[in-house]
Amino acid sequence: DNLWTIVSTPLPRPMSFINATTSGQSFIIAGYDGADGGRYNDTFIIGMDKLLVTDQQHSLTSSTSGEDDNKWSELRPSPYWDTTAIPNTSPPLILGGQDDQRKVHNDIYVYDDITNSWR
Repeated sequence: DNLWTIVSTPLPRPMSFINATTSGQSFIIAGYDGADGGRYNDTFIIGMDKLLVTDQQHSLTSSTSGEDDNKWSELRPSPYWDTTAIPNTSPPLILGGQDDQRKVHNDIYVYDDITNSWR
């Protein structure tokens, strides 16, 4: 009895230890460890409707539009890595993190769609 559903939309790049959450009708990745072992604060977003596309829907969309509509959008990177993304907030909200000198911060940031920035 497999209760999990495999989605046909892959992650934007190879990653592990992903800091992910939902915000409104979107799925957000706000930091991860890369395949090269590095830590990244890159932020990606995709609509839940595009994330949960079946293989058949994906094939139909790709063949009729001539392009893949199920792509992740890259947002402005979060200010720090190892942040905590708070679930079910709209707009996206992140807490704390570490800077490049490994100093821990207790800042709270909200994503601003208009300016494409964390404030």
